[in-house]
Amino acid sequence: MNQRVKIWDIVLIAALVGGCFLLSFLPKEQGATVTVSVDGAVISVIDLGRDTVVDLPDGGRVIVENRTVRVQNASCPDRLCEKMGKISACGEVILCVPNRISVQISGEGVDAIVG
Repeated sequence: MNQRVKIWDIVLIAALVGGCFLLSFLPKEQGATVTVSVDGAVISVIDLGRDTVVDLPDGGRVIVENRTVRVQNASCPDRLCEKMGKISACGEVILCVPNRISVQISGEGVDAIVG
């Protein structure tokens, strides 16, 4: 009996992991706007469909092109915000912790329903 419980536990865990893996391939909502914040203050809200460049106080840049967003020329030591690459889906965020910069994509649809 004890062996049977272990087998079903493994089957259940494998099914949950497989389900989560499949959910990661669902299409994500395309973003509509990009919000650039420095030290908690919003410095720019940009339409994702409009190619533009936003200069940051640290000398870096936020580049919006082809409905994607990326950070370039960051002054932080490890440049992780640059290494995050391009983002384009709702809810995706690029953070630069040393410079307190946040670049977030928002969508047109409903994010949550609170009852």
